[in-house]
Amino acid sequence: MNTNKKILIVDDKKIVVETLLDIFREKGFKNVLTASDGKMGLDLAKKESPDLILMDIDMPNMSGGDAVAELQKNLDTMSIPVIFLSGIVGKDKEGKQAVNIRGRWYPAIGKPFNPAILLERIEVYTG
Repeated sequence: MNTNKKILIVDDKKIVVETLLDIFREKGFKNVLTASDGKMGLDLAKKESPDLILMDIDMPNMSGGDAVAELQKNLDTMSIPVIFLSGIVGKDKEGKQAVNIRGRWYPAIGKPFNPAILLERIEVYTG
């Protein structure tokens, strides 16, 4: 697993952010950014160009869905992979956990999440 990748966590629940930070520290990730709402996450993604965004859906100021929709409108951010971490998860046409944002399916992991599954997904999307 490439621990040099820059990961942006966007979640308003402090316990979720702290849990994720603990997981990433344990695995040796050195470049993890955090934001507590969709607007802050959007601004940070534009500024920092992370390799991956872990995004909650239900947040104050701007939802994760609205933030991702805005990321898709920007040439500099539209190719950043997003994995939703949320209690609101459906399944795409292949039966994989996913979230549909404005007609586009994004990979998702339901909360509470299994750290091993999370790390596997991160490996898939960051290489």
